[in-house]
Amino acid sequence: MNNVLELQAVSRTYAQGELSVEVLRELNMALPAGKIAALTGPSGSGKTTLLQIAGLLDMPSSGSVWIAGKQAHTLSEAERTRTRNQHIGFVYQFHHLLAEFSALENVMLPQLMAGTGWADAQSHAQALLDMVGLQPRAAHRPSELSGGEQQRVAIARALANNPALILADEPTGNLDEENADIIFALLLSLAREHGTTALIATHNLDLAARMDMTFRMEAGKATRL
Repeated sequence: MNNVLELQAVSRTYAQGELSVEVLRELNMALPAGKIAALTGPSGSGKTTLLQIAGLLDMPSSGSVWIAGKQAHTLSEAERTRTRNQHIGFVYQFHHLLAEFSALENVMLPQLMAGTGWADAQSHAQALLDMVGLQPRAAHRPSELSGGEQQRVAIARALANNPALILADEPTGNLDEENADIIFALLLSLAREHGTTALIATHNLDLAARMDMTFRMEAGKATRL
């Protein structure tokens, strides 16, 4: 299988009291290796739910999820956690950095969780922070960084374990236009440089136009434009 991410007839239904709300409806999507795709659509169209299922943070009500050739939805919880850590990097609208740790430590953490030794994790984290232009800020905690700097650390953290897939949920939505453009260009260039497949949810159609593919969410399905 040449697709890093493949969703086959994925549906997701949530119970709200006595009602059932179908957010995803037999959705199909395939992302080939090395491609960067935009995920567009109005608020409430299911973009975040799709990303959570693609990232193994939620399970589909029905259908199949494949990550890097593995039928991920059939894995045990421990195996899903391992797959997330080894193959998937996440970038969110809010950086979700750990406040008590420095930028360097935040980027080291996923590597340490994956079993990388301290010295190697530190060296790789320093190299990643250098790539995002933040090596001089490595010892700073998130509260000492600007919003744009926090997102750059979050991107470095997402790349820490050399993931096959990056999932980003409105990664520039909390930034002003200038910083949003910088962060997006950085994410795009690093994904291409690493040959990483990426699925990026965004409301910004100008940013979406700069990606390889665009999917629009509507009525619980993703249509390739």
